[in-house]
Amino acid sequence: MNRVQISSDKQNRTVHKASIDEPALLALAIDHVAQQLGLDSTAANVQVKAYVTSYQVGSLGDRKARIEVELIEGHEAANVALSAS
Repeated sequence: MNRVQISSDKQNRTVHKASIDEPALLALAIDHVAQQLGLDSTAANVQVKAYVTSYQVGSLGDRKARIEVELIEGHEAANVALSAS
């Protein structure tokens, strides 16, 4: 199950902290990319791939994490549905 935990601490200011498990973070990234493209990531003609990868900054730099999201929109299923009508 995707999990996002949020806690708040009030003193002189309010601090909100969130802990997001990797599956929930990937789901958030998928939803964000789909919204930017105007797609429904749960549609039958959309295939979703999301994973965490890393890259290196500079020749001796630190490794950084990156989320890769691919939304593959199949057009054949949409064309078949239109021609069947």
